[in-house]
Amino acid sequence: MYSEMCVMLICYFLFLLSQAEHHRMKSKEADFSAASRIFEDKNRFRDNNEVDLHGLHTHESVALLEQVIQLKRRGKLSTLSSC
Repeated sequence: MYSEMCVMLICYFLFLLSQAEHHRMKSKEADFSAASRIFEDKNRFRDNNEVDLHGLHTHESVALLEQVIQLKRRGKLSTLSSC
């Protein structure tokens, strides 16, 4: 009886752990989507060589700036709003 209860608790714990991971990933996706929209709004009418990162967290700014640099190097970026 005791071992059955332990197995049930372990299974429930693993279920909760997987649910937490799922929600964490969904939250990260939503955060990045919002950061991308903020970036596009801030940079829509800026000069092609300017980037406004206001309103973004540091990790979001770094990720988006890395994308801009890669696209600029490949010559695939005409305006910043196309990121």
